[in-house]
Amino acid sequence: MIVAVPIVKDYHTAEDVIQDSFMIAYRSVNALRDGSRFGPWMLRITRREAMRQARKRRVTLSIHVTVDPAVPEDTIRPPDRYEQLIRLINRLPAHERLVVTLHHLDGHPTGAIATITGRPVGTVTKQLSRGIRRLRQWLQKQEFVS
Repeated sequence: MIVAVPIVKDYHTAEDVIQDSFMIAYRSVNALRDGSRFGPWMLRITRREAMRQARKRRVTLSIHVTVDPAVPEDTIRPPDRYEQLIRLINRLPAHERLVVTLHHLDGHPTGAIATITGRPVGTVTKQLSRGIRRLRQWLQKQEFVS
């Protein structure tokens, strides 16, 4: 999801991108020479598919949204604090954004993230702690400003 959402700018489209990416990978898994590189290979496929969907979507985007007044607004969209956190995560450098999202939003352990990204566990741990520290600093600054 971390790769697709920032590109296509829509959660549901990103889900479709992920599904399509897995199908592409399944059909061409024989082209993967080194199985230990599956994570980075899958990320490249997903990024490419997200770019394709984003180009396609730019042409066909005309959605009308209607809101049912009987449904409370908090059930329609996430709370402001959540949106603020997502905006801050998107401000992180790409390498930190990837590991923070994989760990805290997708629930992957550090070892799995290392496998997915093709990075050493120590590097993932360092990027994760730096990303979290950066997010805390930004959140603290915003609390004093607000």
